[in-house]
Formats: sequence, structure tokens, C-alpha cells
Amino acid sequence: MTPRTMILLAASAAALAAPAAASAQQYGAPYDNRPYYGRSGEYGQPRGDYGQPRGDYGWRARSFRGYPEFRSLEMHIRGEIQQGLSDDTLDREGADDLLGQLQQIRYQEMSEYRAHGWNLPYDDRMRIREDLQRLDQEVDQTRAEP
Repeated sequence: MTPRTMILLAASAAALAAPAAASAQQYGAPYDNRPYYGRSGEYGQPRGDYGQPRGDYGWRARSFRGYPEFRSLEMHIRGEIQQGLSDDTLDREGADDLLGQLQQIRYQEMSEYRAHGWNLPYDDRMRIREDLQRLDQEVDQTRAEP
């Protein structure tokens, strides 16, 4: 290869590489000024009342709606209490007492969630299930009384 061909090849390679290098430059503002690339891992989320970032941080703990395996039984119990109120087989005071017991079980559930997360141990799972079944039987008995 002659020196002239080498120079032509180098010039053509440089001409072809220039657009590729230009496209590799950053598009838009730097990451610190973009809305979802905040500093210290906050992803640009708005702040809450006490300065903590709103969004996924702590949101899950505050909005725990119970373990999915108990939701249907809890909804069944709540529905039976509402049905008892509507067909006058429960008075308001009795319904409030039963709903209070259901709320206590929900508080236990939330406490277990704080301690164990989604990996609920077997004995705690069985205790919560037994409490819910006992409350369901109590609702049935209370509605059956004249």
C-alpha cells in the first residue's frame, strides 16, 4: 500500500467516525438537572410534610393492606357485619365491637408485617388465621341470636 492510499484510508475513516463521535455526546441537560435523576438516590421525588421524600420510601409500610391470603376472609367478615346491620340482626354497638375486634387482628397483622415483611412465619400465619376464623364464627353466632 502506498502512502497516498494510507492517507486516503485514514482520512475516510476519520470522516466516517466524526458523526458517530458527535452522536455519543450527551443529549439535553446534565443528570443533576433532570427531574428524575436527583442527588442522593431520591429520583427527584417531591418532599413530604417532614422533609422525607414522598414516593416509594416508606410508602409501603404506611399503606400495608394486609397479607393477601387473609384479605378474602377479612372482607367476608366485614361484609357479614354490614349485612347484619342492614337486616337488623346486629345492632350498631355489637357491630362496632365486632369491627373493633377485626381491627385488632389487622393491627396484629401489621405488627407482624413490620417484624417479618412479606415472609410471615408459619406459626404467626396460623394464629392470625385462627383469630379470623374465631371472629367469623362469633359474627355468625351473634347474627343467629334472636
